[in-house]
Amino acid sequence: MSLSTAESEWYAASEAGKELLYLRIIMRDFGFLQHGPSYLYEDSRAVICMAENPSNRKGARHIDTREHFVDQLVKDRIVKLQQCRTNKMVADALTKNLPAPAFEQHRATMLGEDEAPFSAMLCRARD
Repeated sequence: MSLSTAESEWYAASEAGKELLYLRIIMRDFGFLQHGPSYLYEDSRAVICMAENPSNRKGARHIDTREHFVDQLVKDRIVKLQQCRTNKMVADALTKNLPAPAFEQHRATMLGEDEAPFSAMLCRARD
């Protein structure tokens, strides 16, 4: 059980990091080397700060040690956490109550009906 939203996001980022590492290994085995880090889009600034600056984690000491996997992936430059605004997080339609327009926008993206079906990829630094 998480004690904060940041902790929940941290656990989710850690699990996503494990999946990213697994997919990178599969891609390597098929001959597609990944030369740069894989982007993991995150809307929690607290998670990004904890991953990029592990020494600044006084408030996160209660998080289980095994869940600090994501900061090791960041340190090893396997994963790059990229901040993404909440309104660009398509998965939010599956995880929280949203106002109807936001839900409909995310639903259209998931169904491929949106003009920019890969709008989540637009979360780069220019946002």
